Amino acid sequence: MSPGMIRQMVQTAHANARDPLLRTELGRLFLDKFIEAEECSAGTKLAEIVADYDHKKGIPPRSAKSPDYLGGYGKSLREEPDQKTIAKAEERYLSALRVLGASKDLVFNLVVYDVAPVGFDGKLKVKNGLCDLAKHLGLTR
Repeated sequence: MSPGMIRQMVQTAHANARDPLLRTELGRLFLDKFIEAEECSAGTKLAEIVADYDHKKGIPPRSAKSPDYLGGYGKSLREEPDQKTIAKAEERYLSALRVLGASKDLVFNLVVYDVAPVGFDGKLKVKNGLCDLAKHLGLTR
């Protein structure tokens, strides 16, 4: 490989590292091509759903490293949310968790707390859960 190609690779890596997603375990699974773009998108959407639910319920921010969770939590509320708004956020939250089934804890820990699944079996459960969630959220092609 020529020095020019190596410089170009390093520049590309530095540019992409600025994206907060790529500094997360979810982003790493995507970069490693273990999960598809739709599955990665489902993970970021779940983090936003959890954050929105937490925020509307008045739950203090979790000690999360996930930029998608923190971004969703950072939405300001001009007024106290009414019961209908809270109920809608809760239904979105519970619906997403139901779809995940047995992979719920692994996926939740990945997208909210930035904790990587352990072993191939853990990664496969996460992939399957994110695939199901992507279908549920209408993110698949």
